[in-house]
Amino acid sequence: MLGPVAMRFVEAYPADAARVLEPADPGIVADVLSGAPAPAGAALLRAMLPDAAAQTLGMLPAAAAAGPVSHLPAELAAPLLLRLGRAERAALTKALPARASARLSMALRFPSGSVGSLIDPDVVTVRPETTVAEAVEVARRAPEALRKYLYVLDEDQRLAGVVDARDCVL
Repeated sequence: MLGPVAMRFVEAYPADAARVLEPADPGIVADVLSGAPAPAGAALLRAMLPDAAAQTLGMLPAAAAAGPVSHLPAELAAPLLLRLGRAERAALTKALPARASARLSMALRFPSGSVGSLIDPDVVTVRPETTVAEAVEVARRAPEALRKYLYVLDEDQRLAGVVDARDCVL
């Protein structure tokens, strides 16, 4: 377990901490990760080389790994989980909050290195008949999922088009 000064360093400088921790024994890195707040742990995982990050996740119980993984976008978390064994991956996916698990399960359906594995399914969607005012309200309720576009889905849940979110706001 890190002291408060070292933990502040990990939180403030995750890239530097990753460079220091990557060559260390994965058990030590796992201790650091399990003692870090989930957002700081996610920043550390993001800054680490994927093999080192996955090895560290593999040393943690699923419940401890779920915190930082839930703060990673699916396109970054999926390659890490694909480096884990099938049983470890399933346990970790199950330990994640429902929304993060659903996002990650979508990305894990596709082989590593494919475009499908890079999909971010956590986007703001609307129907073609949604008014601009309603679309702005939908976007306002989901700021973490709002990107440049609002995705328009037809009645069969297929992509009908995209709308620039800025156009809706203006």
